[in-house]
Amino acid sequence: MLVVGGDGSLNRLLPALLEGGHTLGIVAHGSGNDTARAVGAPWRDWQACLKGSLAGPGMRMDLGEARIDGEWLPFVSSVTFGFDSVVGTRAQRSPSWLRGMPRYLLATLAELANLPHWHMQIQVDGREVWSAPTLLASTLNSPNYGGGIPAVPHARFDDGMLDVLLAPQLGKAEVLGLLQKMTTGQHLTDPRIQTHAYRKLRIQSDRLLPVLLDGECRGSSRDLEIRVRPAALEVVGGEAWASAPVAAL
Repeated sequence: MLVVGGDGSLNRLLPALLEGGHTLGIVAHGSGNDTARAVGAPWRDWQACLKGSLAGPGMRMDLGEARIDGEWLPFVSSVTFGFDSVVGTRAQRSPSWLRGMPRYLLATLAELANLPHWHMQIQVDGREVWSAPTLLASTLNSPNYGGGIPAVPHARFDDGMLDVLLAPQLGKAEVLGLLQKMTTGQHLTDPRIQTHAYRKLRIQSDRLLPVLLDGECRGSSRDLEIRVRPAALEVVGGEAWASAPVAAL
């Protein structure tokens, strides 16, 4: 199945892809395109994306699932809960001509005046790893989110694991410093920032957390569970792009 769009379009079509057992071919045409980046697609060139998607071959990709209001919802690239969800919601309202990382950076700057935080308790595979006032907590299946921000550079979509990124409550100047480091993947050198690989995650919050799956608003929750579905989806990637020059169209 060819999907023309970005991560949000993929998220909306995931149930149909999984139910039908389809192989996913991505023609990147969204504001972020983080899934396309993760599978090595030429996300700046829709023609090359199309050629590669038609040529194959496919490879297996992990997915994640988040339980919201008792329903398990699948995601491809990321699920965010906290400040980055607030930023993602604002980014959706940005001008359509603004794409990629600049779209999300501008939204972050606009939300600095509010700078909300939540007290979260987080368990990784049944073990508590975090209990603190929290700025952001994000789960990634791909290295990037937010239009190419390398939030968890070591994350892989084919290792049978998901990765959670955690940042404590920070002041405005500290958030600006963190943002600058995140654009180059240097934020993980800060001892206050944690990442954990996991198969199952549980997050409990003192108040409702806004939840975005692949950049799409999917409600809010105070008690959220996330789990990995290893090798759940076949997607065109890897060698397909190297053998798909635009001139062949």
